[in-house]
Amino acid sequence: MREVARAAGVSVSTVANVLSRPSIVAPETRRRVEEAIDGVGYVPHGPARQLRGLPSPIVGSITLDLANPFYAEVNRGAEDKLAEAGCLLLTCSTDLRAAKEKQLLDLLQTQAVRGIIISPLEPDPRELLRVVERGTPVVSCGTTRRRSSTPTASATPCCPSTCTRCSTPRRPSWTTSTGSRPTAGRW
Repeated sequence: MREVARAAGVSVSTVANVLSRPSIVAPETRRRVEEAIDGVGYVPHGPARQLRGLPSPIVGSITLDLANPFYAEVNRGAEDKLAEAGCLLLTCSTDLRAAKEKQLLDLLQTQAVRGIIISPLEPDPRELLRVVERGTPVVSCGTTRRRSSTPTASATPCCPSTCTRCSTPRRPSWTTSTGSRPTAGRW
């Protein structure tokens, strides 16, 4: 950032403001800093931003099978909405293996993702509730394999007024169909 500040003839704090709160910087100054950023080739360091308390721009998506058209549609809708918020969707597949699902949940948490969208293998929400308790928002979506063949998506901690699977109070939920593009809520 020092190199950008030097090239633009401004302070390091002005560069920081252009990167995190551009609306408070005068348009001409912002333009000079943006040109210096391009000229120098500066790229913000994501992990350093997270150390300062800024949220990760990455949202993880764990699906049963990436080749399934339903999950491709869910990921496409989530990716479109997340891009509007300046976020990136990182898509993973469990390949229908419980051990891989647990591994991916753990890995995404260690990367401090902003949230996780998951189509869990089993309807038991306990592992997802642990993820939520640790501070990572979770959206569960897909088919509850033991209950229904209707694809559904619901916001954390688990599910609808009282969930029939775990007796937890419900959050808003919605049903998608293959003809409609699901959208992601704000994280």
